[in-house]
Amino acid sequence: MHPESEYPAALISDAEWERRRSPPKANDGHVTGLTRSWQARLPETLRIDQLCAAYPRIANRIALCWSDSQLTARLFHELMTDRRGLRKGFPAPVRAELAQLRQYNQRRIRPELDSRDDGWDSRFQALSDR
Repeated sequence: MHPESEYPAALISDAEWERRRSPPKANDGHVTGLTRSWQARLPETLRIDQLCAAYPRIANRIALCWSDSQLTARLFHELMTDRRGLRKGFPAPVRAELAQLRQYNQRRIRPELDSRDDGWDSRFQALSDR
């Protein structure tokens, strides 16, 4: 197969993306203890119940990255940018939780940011599931 950089992301097939995806881990199907501990330390206003229920693997990734706010910012960008084209995106409740987490993380990096501006360019986000 040709290196990814030679072709736009939208031209890479679903099968190729599946091949490139890291192999499933034993804890992908449930929220880990580390994630539960991280979640308990978040402000009460940052509920991520929908994320944990629907996408425990993603909640686990965020928890692993959380100690590094710059790495976490890159992870949010990766999660919310449709690199493959025609992705369904996250359901609205999960998208809202991710947006709140991202804003909270952005304020950790730059406390002066206005909390009303989530900083995501909607032109590059995955389409809604509706």
